[in-house]
Amino acid sequence: MKSCRRSTTLRICTSVCRDGTSCWQKDSGSHSSKRRPADSRWWTGILVDPEDPQAVAAGINELLADPERRRQLGVAGRKVVESHYNWDRVVKDLMEIESPISVGCMKRSLPPLLEGRMKVLAAAFGFLAACASNQTQSNPQATPENRNATALAPGAHHVVLNGVRFYYVVGGQAPTGTPPVVFLHGGPGQGSEHFAALAGPFMERELRMIYYDQRGSGWSERPVNRDYAITSMVDDIEALRLEFGTPKLALIGHSFGSVLALEYAAKYPNNVAHLIVVDGLWDTQVQCPLRLARFAELRPEAYERGRGDTIRSDGSIRNQCDVELRTRNGLSAEDKRAFDLQTVFGEDSAVARRLDSVTTAMHVVYGTEVSAAVLNAGMNRYRFTQLDRVTMPTLVIAGRLDGAVPPEGLRILAEHLPHARYLEFERSGHFPYLNEPDRFAREVTAFIRSTR
Repeated sequence: MKSCRRSTTLRICTSVCRDGTSCWQKDSGSHSSKRRPADSRWWTGILVDPEDPQAVAAGINELLADPERRRQLGVAGRKVVESHYNWDRVVKDLMEIESPISVGCMKRSLPPLLEGRMKVLAAAFGFLAACASNQTQSNPQATPENRNATALAPGAHHVVLNGVRFYYVVGGQAPTGTPPVVFLHGGPGQGSEHFAALAGPFMERELRMIYYDQRGSGWSERPVNRDYAITSMVDDIEALRLEFGTPKLALIGHSFGSVLALEYAAKYPNNVAHLIVVDGLWDTQVQCPLRLARFAELRPEAYERGRGDTIRSDGSIRNQCDVELRTRNGLSAEDKRAFDLQTVFGEDSAVARRLDSVTTAMHVVYGTEVSAAVLNAGMNRYRFTQLDRVTMPTLVIAGRLDGAVPPEGLRILAEHLPHARYLEFERSGHFPYLNEPDRFAREVTAFIRSTR
């Protein structure tokens, strides 16, 4: 067993061998093994030993740099298992994780009250801060000359910006002159893990992708002061660009992420090389009536019951986003799921299952907080009005089947931006990069490369 402790990569056979013991085998190659029982289950992962942080960091980044292995990591079991610091218990904990792949981060330097205990983090990506003392993620010795190479090195990174510890993953390589592409997730609070896991392998063929978790989302920290203002989130993107040391970024904003992408592009037009808006929110006065009309078409009885509920308790008038939300909330739980499948996923249940498979507990814990904060701040009345400042080449993508952000509203956006092109995905709902990932990657890559 001791020989396994120093290994950064190992495979764990969870079946009991013929002699009644658990099988451990150091192996960085194929899944085949002479000791592998026919009915065994295997995990590919890393057991992190802080005694050798440089080897740990190298092993982690090597694992995460491979798109296929990172895609597999994205569907890993996501739970925190507390265990006594002994290897037999660790094996048992790993056996109980019902996932093909897990990553374990094992800490020995714990406070006295927790001495002798550790945490196994079985999660995709969200563990590097506790391991390897950030050897490759945020190097205090970095100079302006090497900061770009350090911050944009393949793998997972943690960095403190504007008083918040952020998490992002870098993957893929791009031709010289192509800016890094930052994915701005929706939700609010959804995190970028699903995009990295399911669309990343397609996007990384010819692009350097940055999968960035916004404040309070995914594996990034919640701000201590719970500041989720749009202006603060925009400033976070600029701080990230400065950390990269790159003059320009390409931005992909999905759903709520489009709000941040548009606001950033308007505030820092010279820092954006390309802008891609994907099923994005931009003007509730344009988009909410379209959503309400779509709801009325698909659920006429529920619409009739709720459409008269336009007066608030204080006498003010609800806007159509509020009316749509309240009528939707009037659906039964089962019908609400069916409605989401019909309007968000383009009736493709496989896409819904894939998205659910990579939605971590962190999204559930943090996502609700940031989502509530943004909505309570008036997102149902949001309007982006600085259209003339978005002067960079822009691609507006819409899913034809999207009922959450109907394509008609995005077509209007494209018509009002100075240098925009509209593209509609016929077989997609709210997540074109999940419904049609190969086409999505090809279209975005071609757009970025043709407008350099």
